[in-house]
Amino acid sequence: GIDSYIFKDAGANWAMGRGFVTSLLPGNRDIDPHLFASYTPAYPLLFGIYSKIFGLGPYQNTFFNLALAWLCIFIWHQLFMRMLRGMPGSRIRWLFVGVLALLIPTAALGVARERPESLSCALLLWGVWLSTTTVITKWRWLIIFGLVGLNATVSPFCAIIHLLCMILIHRKSLFKLNKPIPMVA
Repeated sequence: GIDSYIFKDAGANWAMGRGFVTSLLPGNRDIDPHLFASYTPAYPLLFGIYSKIFGLGPYQNTFFNLALAWLCIFIWHQLFMRMLRGMPGSRIRWLFVGVLALLIPTAALGVARERPESLSCALLLWGVWLSTTTVITKWRWLIIFGLVGLNATVSPFCAIIHLLCMILIHRKSLFKLNKPIPMVA
């Protein structure tokens, strides 16, 4: 589709040694390559690295899309299994499991082909999966909120949703104060 040209052209050009440029953006009146600056760079760069390793072509493009789709489905599965092992009496957990069971057949999992949202969904799900463990160390905090920052380089709108999800999940530990705040007069 056209999204392939918008989001993968810069990565393909980079893989072929032409630089991180594109000439296939909508509104481009000439064929001259321009620096890719119309969207965030992580998705085209990841596609460029993938293309540098595996080559460039329709089959490689299909396998790239499949890899992102399978990554999302794998993380959904891991999250689903962790929720089932959790507290079975919790209504919120069972509500989440029910919504997940309804979303899987509709493919509303963020596995849109040719778009950065598939990678963004995988990053968001990975952050939620890491957040559902019982003990969160300082390194895990760094990884969890590092994924939010990485998501900002993939899709800014998904990064905002990602950040809000992390704040919602960790609201008690983020806003817990160990000692009172001194009042300055």
